Amino acid sequence: MSEMTALKATRYKEQQNKQHVFQMKKLRGEHARDYKKQVKENEAQLKRMVEEYEAKKITLKSELEQKLIDIRSRQKHAVSSEKQRLDEEVSNLKKSHGDQVEEIKVAQKNEIDNLLASHKRTLENARTKYAQEKMKWEKA
Repeated sequence: MSEMTALKATRYKEQQNKQHVFQMKKLRGEHARDYKKQVKENEAQLKRMVEEYEAKKITLKSELEQKLIDIRSRQKHAVSSEKQRLDEEVSNLKKSHGDQVEEIKVAQKNEIDNLLASHKRTLENARTKYAQEKMKWEKA
């Protein structure tokens, strides 16, 4: 009987080994399918994320370029208005300077005229005094 039991035990063991090998193959296949499915899903998700990133990058780049264009145009406008203001300021300063120069010329001309008139009066007074003194000496 022990041979029978040993034979049954051996068959049972072989049967269990076959069943175990079959279950392992089955599980490996299932897991391989699950793995491939997860890989495909993750690759698809990664591809979608990359496409979204590229689209967002392009959108952001165009927005930044538009902002840069706006800033440049505002800066250009500000520079031109400042240049115009500066030109007006320079023009006003030149006019003011010209007026001051003209005022100084007039004041100097008047001063020269006054000095000449004073000089003429002084010379005339000196001539008169000389003539009076000369007459005194001639009468004497």
